[in-house]
This record gives sequence, C-alpha cells and structure tokens, in this order.
Amino acid sequence: MLPNNSDPGSEYGLPKSNFDADGIIDPETDFPASEYEALAVDAAAGTHTTWRAIVLVNWSIVIPSVVIGYRSVWGDEPAVWPVAVSIAAGHCRVDWSAAGYPDLNPTPSRQVTRAPSFIACKVQLGRPGFHRPTVSAASVDLLVFDETYAPDHMPFTLFVR
Repeated sequence: MLPNNSDPGSEYGLPKSNFDADGIIDPETDFPASEYEALAVDAAAGTHTTWRAIVLVNWSIVIPSVVIGYRSVWGDEPAVWPVAVSIAAGHCRVDWSAAGYPDLNPTPSRQVTRAPSFIACKVQLGRPGFHRPTVSAASVDLLVFDETYAPDHMPFTLFVR
C-alpha cells in the first residue's frame, strides 16, 4: 500500500474466491470476489504512478529553508514534513526521514511505518529560471538558477514519486 508500490497478491491477498457457493446473499452489502479483485488490482496499479508528496519551499541564503506547505501519502501534519536546508547559493536539499512514517490507516493496529523511496521528481519554480534536481531514496538535491544561469534562491514546488 502507499507510499510503496502495491502488489495485488501480497497487499490485497489475491486471488480471492467467494466464501459462499451460493454467490452473493445481499447485493446491497456484498460483492463477489471477482469484483473485489478488479478493485484491488486497479488500486494497486494507481500506486505505481501517483505523487508521494508535494512540498512548497521558500528559501534564502540568509534564512534556512522553510517548508510553507505540504501534502503527502503520510498526511500533512508537521510531524511528517520533510526538512529543507539551504546548502549554498542556489542549492537546496529536501530530506524525508529514512526511518519512515506511519500510513494513514485509521486502525492503529493495522498501521505500518514505511520509509520513502523516491525515483523521480518534478520541480515548479516560483519565477522564470532553470533547475537541476537529483533524487535519492529519501531526499532531493536541487540546484536552482535564474534566467542568466546565476544561482538563485527562488521559491519552488517539489513533486516526488
């Protein structure tokens, strides 16, 4: 399950078969295993392409980077926000906890802590410029340049998957 890529077999226990040989007893509350399998496969497939987190960062050379907005598959509470740090002029690093975060399952006994494992990102700069991101398992290093290719501390939005 999110934030990792889901597998229909291990995550959803497929294949399933109907418990009752007579089929569906109450069509308003029950559905056949074949319909559940289709739902589970579709849900698992969606986890392979969705963004895991969206981060809004405002930073400057004087002030350490500040995450000003955050949404993720772990929720949006400050406890799950990444840490953004200004490394040098035009260089920012956004780090998530390698220890992971609990998933959003509302049943505490079923919550699982999962570590981020990103493979790609998209960057949207706050004004015209250029960027060069480098993605590792739980962090993104970002070099940002203005239109003249000078290092710049412009705000940006980071999408990671």
